[in-house]
Parts: sequence; structure tokens; C-alpha cells
Amino acid sequence: MAHARVTSIIASVCAVVSIAIALSVLGSGTLEATQAPKMKLDMVPAGNFYSDPGSGGENSMSVGTVQNCLTNLSDPDNDGIAGDNRVHNITVHLILQDVEDLADWQASLATDSTRIKFRSINYSPFTDTTPGPFGDAQGVSFLNLPIDSDSGYHRLVNGSSDYDPDPNLAKFWATYDQNSADPESKKRAISPDTPPKTPPDDNSYSAPAGGVLAALTLEVQAGQQGRSLSIFLDASAGGSKVDIVGGGGSITPEVSHGYYGNGVACDFATPTPVPTPPPPTPSPASPSSPLRPPALRIPAPSLLRPATPGSLIFRTR
Repeated sequence: MAHARVTSIIASVCAVVSIAIALSVLGSGTLEATQAPKMKLDMVPAGNFYSDPGSGGENSMSVGTVQNCLTNLSDPDNDGIAGDNRVHNITVHLILQDVEDLADWQASLATDSTRIKFRSINYSPFTDTTPGPFGDAQGVSFLNLPIDSDSGYHRLVNGSSDYDPDPNLAKFWATYDQNSADPESKKRAISPDTPPKTPPDDNSYSAPAGGVLAALTLEVQAGQQGRSLSIFLDASAGGSKVDIVGGGGSITPEVSHGYYGNGVACDFATPTPVPTPPPPTPSPASPSSPLRPPALRIPAPSLLRPATPGSLIFRTR
């Protein structure tokens, strides 16, 4: 009898503790995020849309099926052969999925620049025509999709990039205007989630299937007709990453590369990256011979196919 009574008391205490924990979770709004970010190149961005509130839209971002292959089988240069043998540009979207409380991001992309290279990046590829704090339309990406409940505006996106003498690698990063005085709840509300939390910590936006971080313009070089060209996202440490507010730290995302079939089907083979060799060390000059600069060693084109990651980074203007 006493044993049964003790067992009953223990069960009651456990129930009370469980209820207290549940109420604590509900009171905090949401459970802690489970982060599984995926960064992808969408080579066919026509299926990605933004619903402009200034035109009666909902401030929502729709990402369609992410396609990692763009195949051009038309004949735009009218030479009777599929593909374009001229210098031409293509625009692709950088997509992020399955992330919560995004504060900033970084992407590192590698190409064989003798075949395809980076020309420019747009950190705010969409427009909210609602007049912003300066009276003009507001640039929008997934990063600043939430609308600040205090100002009624999107936070500004600050994007940056740089360059290096090696033209085979591009690196860019972006953040939104952050205020260190914001409370934790405000920081989480202004930092976007996709898909939304349950319940959401902000109802000013919607991005159920991912968001567009930026639009990249790539320049295809002349003579690439009949080739499959590759654009690789670098997932190594210090390459591509996302930063999370609230002590979430940096996370290296799962990445998905992009391919452009210029008159042919995309070739999805991934070559082993070949590091850029260091410059040769000149030997001491003989007193009887003039100084000569060391010979420049240029890899044969066959060694560069389809991509040779190096280290170019672009500076936007």
C-alpha cells in the first residue's frame, strides 16, 4: 500500500515537471532551430518569384524546382550549330534552403575562367516598390525579406567582394544592417527562416521553399560551343558558409554545383581540384649574363577542363 502511494507521488511529480517544461517552451515561442542549410546554384532562375507588397503582393518569395543544369540547344549565333560560340552572359540565382535565423552568408565559387568567368553580382535581385526610408524602392533578397516592425522597411543589405590575381575563384558575402541593441527576440524576428518556424517569430514575410540570396552574371568566353561548363560551390572551411543569430555560429552548408551545356548536354563529372602552382624560384644570375625574369608557366588548356578552382574574388562597384 505504501509502495503504491510512493509510486503515485513520483508519477505526479514527473507530470508536473513535464507540464512546466512544456509551458516554458511555449512561452519562449519556438523550439531551438535545427539547422540543415543547403546552398545551391539555380541555373534556370525563371521559376523564382517575389511578390511585391508595393504592387499589392504579400512580401513572399517563391523558389521553384532548383535546376543545376542549363542546356542551350538553340542557335543564337546562326552558324547552323547548336550553342553560342560568341562571348555571352548568363544569369543564375544563388539559393539557400533549410535555414533559420540567418544573419549573413558567404559563397565561394570556382570556374575555369578561360571558359566561363564571373562578371557581377546583385545582392538585392528583387524590388519592393513600397517607398523606403529614402523615398525610393527597396532592394530585396532572402536575407532582408523580413520587414522591420519598428520602421516598416526592409533592412538594407550590405554586400562585399574582393579579387585576387588568380581568376578562377570568386568569393562574396553579405549581411543586413544589424543593431547590437536589438533584443534577442527582435534579432530572430528580423533574421529570415525557410521553411517558417512553428509558430513563426515574424509574420511579415513568407519563404516556404527557400530564398534567393543573389543573382550572379557569368560571362561565357568565345569558342565554347559544344562544351559543358562547370561552376562549383566551395564547401571547404572558409569557403561557403552561413552565420546564425543567437549564438548559432557559422555553419558550412551542403552545396550543389551548376552546369551549362552550351549546345550539348550537361556533363556532371566533378574533376579533382588542381591548386594553382606557386611561381618558380629564379636561380641566381651569373655575373656574365643579364638578369632575366622567370618563365611564366601556363597550364595546358586540357588540364583546365572542366574547372580549375583558384582564388578570384570580385569587387562590386
